[in-house]
Amino acid sequence: MAHLRTFFTFLLDKAVLSVNPIPRSYLKLFFKQSDFSTGRKWHLFSKDEISALREELLKEYKGATIANSVSRLALIVDTYLGLRPEELQVLKFEQLVKY
Repeated sequence: MAHLRTFFTFLLDKAVLSVNPIPRSYLKLFFKQSDFSTGRKWHLFSKDEISALREELLKEYKGATIANSVSRLALIVDTYLGLRPEELQVLKFEQLVKY
């Protein structure tokens, strides 16, 4: 919707359209406030749960093919570094340092 609003604003500037069909606060107009809340419950892993998760991921990683191992490797790195998904996606291999 944001991209469409920007596109229509561009057309307004070029005098192709007279009114932008996407209003400014389109999310509040199109959706109920209750739709914005996902109602997620958070669970913090204990040290034992993290260790068990690492062991399971390493076991699966060793038996996985190259094509199927990228997400497992990302999860293993994440258990040690605690990165957000966006930070994990832009991480380059040469940025990993083995101590």
